[in-house]
Amino acid sequence: MAVYISGLTTPKDQRKVREYINTPQGAIEIYEPTLDDVNAIIDIQRGTGFDFNSSFVEFDENVLLTQIFPLLTNIEIEDLSAEELQKIIDNPSIHLMIAQNIIAQIISEANKLYAENLKAELASAETALAQSDLVNSIPHIINEHAKRDDSIREALEEIDAKSNEVLDLLDNLDEEEKEPEQEEVKEDGELPVDQRDSVKA
Repeated sequence: MAVYISGLTTPKDQRKVREYINTPQGAIEIYEPTLDDVNAIIDIQRGTGFDFNSSFVEFDENVLLTQIFPLLTNIEIEDLSAEELQKIIDNPSIHLMIAQNIIAQIISEANKLYAENLKAELASAETALAQSDLVNSIPHIINEHAKRDDSIREALEEIDAKSNEVLDLLDNLDEEEKEPEQEEVKEDGELPVDQRDSVKA
């Protein structure tokens, strides 16, 4: 069975429902997380000191109900006191427990995505480092080949000689530019007109 890419989206303006849980009050809707939801879930876990290397998703139920549920469900969190909220946590309905399990699965998926992104970034960094090491090792490799191959050694010596000639030419040009312009003296020995007044003074 084919999977069409057009269906692999989670629009922000039109939430996709992953699960419906029927309750006496109506249906609880569990939404597919958007990218913003995933980032928010990761940030919330950072704030609680979660270990992303752990294979277990363990959330404070207060955080789950007050911060995660509003992101991923249509459940309204009323202005409850701490005691009222704790009473709900201690005595959840079967429907709330089902919702919590589905939310835990979504959190696990968000963590897996986060871990895969970290792996990709690490692999990219390692590749860049390996390329840098390779570039830095090229001169050493060439010198090692030159020790065993006279033609390579002679070519390197010729390159060095040409490089020195170019550097000498550049040094000479710099020296010429630094030399101060000499005042021209007239052929009859007289100073230029603009310097006569200073001599008289």
